[in-house]
Amino acid sequence: GVCEAIHHAADAVGRSRHLRDLVDRRSSQRSVAAPERVRHSGRVVGRGNNGNFIFQAPGIVSITYEMVHDTRIIPLDGRPHIGQGIRQYMGDARGRFEGDTLVVETSNFLGNTTGVGGNGGGPPTSDALRIVERFTRVAPDVLNYEVSITDPRTFTQPVKLLLPLTTQPDYQVLPYECHEGNLALHNILSAARAEDRAVEEAVKKGLPRPKPSTWLGGIAPGAPDQ
Repeated sequence: GVCEAIHHAADAVGRSRHLRDLVDRRSSQRSVAAPERVRHSGRVVGRGNNGNFIFQAPGIVSITYEMVHDTRIIPLDGRPHIGQGIRQYMGDARGRFEGDTLVVETSNFLGNTTGVGGNGGGPPTSDALRIVERFTRVAPDVLNYEVSITDPRTFTQPVKLLLPLTTQPDYQVLPYECHEGNLALHNILSAARAEDRAVEEAVKKGLPRPKPSTWLGGIAPGAPDQ
């Protein structure tokens, strides 16, 4: 696919280690959500694409998120969670009703794939992550969304949020087609090649090598020379 082609391009231009790492980081973010890392449930407000579509059928609830068009399928029939050896990007959800409140418990997450923060940012969570969500209708056009996020390997205590989810008349959750006209990786590779040329010119003239930018691995101060 696209990522494989970019990997080949990175190898061909001789900067495979740093460019492949960069592409891998961006690919993992793009492919699962969310900075589009996995924003569990997609409801922590980000810079855009905050729409949700909730559908209920006998024995099941599905929630589709506008961000990266992920859909969660939540059984309501009392079945147990999948085995602990099976891990998923968005975890394994099980739901039940407590009066008029839908309670969803999610576990079995992959570690280091998401964060608690805007657009999936924040400290990456571990595979011990457990999320309990509560959806309560409080008005004809408002659902209260409460969530408790527990991860003893990441946080010293549970993180709790409360957000009102409002109905927007005529709102549509459209496909997340951010690839159309997206030249980000093309431009990253182009910028890296420009830096290669600058390094070559500096070496020819006996000048110090330019400090690498983020495109060539200069992610933080003290990054290794290229």
